[in-house]
Amino acid sequence: MTASVGPRGGRAALYRREAGSDAFVKAHASLPEWFAGNIDTHSLAAAGGTVVFGVEDGRAFLSEDGGNSWSQVLGGSSPVTCVGVGAA
Repeated sequence: MTASVGPRGGRAALYRREAGSDAFVKAHASLPEWFAGNIDTHSLAAAGGTVVFGVEDGRAFLSEDGGNSWSQVLGGSSPVTCVGVGAA
């Protein structure tokens, strides 16, 4: 899930929950501490252990271990407005 301080973003972050736990923890491994804009619902997708999300500054991040670690897979200047995870 994602959260920010308001509808226009600010201190936005991605949070994950471990199986069997009720607590959400901030995803931080190899990610910026905060994102300026919101990480919108259509900019976050997951299937199995693969998770991808994009942000308005053109960057996209990928995790293949359920959000334990992340790598930046796109660094552009156009906003990422939609992402998806497909079957291999």
